[in-house]
Amino acid sequence: RFLGLTAHRCDGPDGMYVGYGTHAAAADRIGDVLDALSTADWSREQAYGVVDSVLARFAVDLGPAELAASRPWVDAAFGHDSVEAILDALDATEVEEAHASAAAMRRMSPTSLKLALEALTRGAEMAYRDCVTMEYRLMQTCMARNDFFEGIRALLIDKDKKPRWQPPDLPSVTDAEISAAFEPGDFKDLIVN
Repeated sequence: RFLGLTAHRCDGPDGMYVGYGTHAAAADRIGDVLDALSTADWSREQAYGVVDSVLARFAVDLGPAELAASRPWVDAAFGHDSVEAILDALDATEVEEAHASAAAMRRMSPTSLKLALEALTRGAEMAYRDCVTMEYRLMQTCMARNDFFEGIRALLIDKDKKPRWQPPDLPSVTDAEISAAFEPGDFKDLIVN
C-alpha cells in the first residue's frame, strides 16, 4: 500500500526488500550473465532452477534497504482501510518521513488515491488474470477522467505543479464513484488466458 499510494521510488536495496527482484548483478557483468544463461545446461533442471543457479553466481549484495527501517510506521499507517485514516495515522507520527509521505499523497489526485487503495485491497484476494483485467479497466477509466489530463497539464505542459483535481478533495470522492470504476464500462475488457 505504501508504494502504491505514495509513488515512493525504490532503489536497488529497497527493490530487493519489497520483492521486485531476487538477484542483483553488477551492471558491468550483465553481458556475462547473459552469456552464462545462453550456455547453461537446460536439459536437466526446470528453467527456474537453471536461472536461479546462474544468477546466484553473479549476485552481489546491495546493502541494507532503507525501507526496512521504515517498516514500523509504514505498517502502522498503511494498515488502515481508508485514505483518510492513513493520512491521519501519518500525521500522528513523529517520523519526518511519514509526514513527507502524507504531504506527497496530498498533492495527488484524491480520486486516484481512493482508486489505488481499493485496487490494492481487491487485488490482494484476486488471481493474477483477474488483477490484470481490473488494472486494464482502471487504466481505461482513469485515462477518460479529467484528472489524468490535469496531471499531465500541471506537470508536463504548463509545469506549474498545481493540478486542479476534480473532485478537489477526499471527502468529495464518493464511494459510488469508486465502485463504478471497477465495473465494466463502455470499453472492452482485457481478457487474459
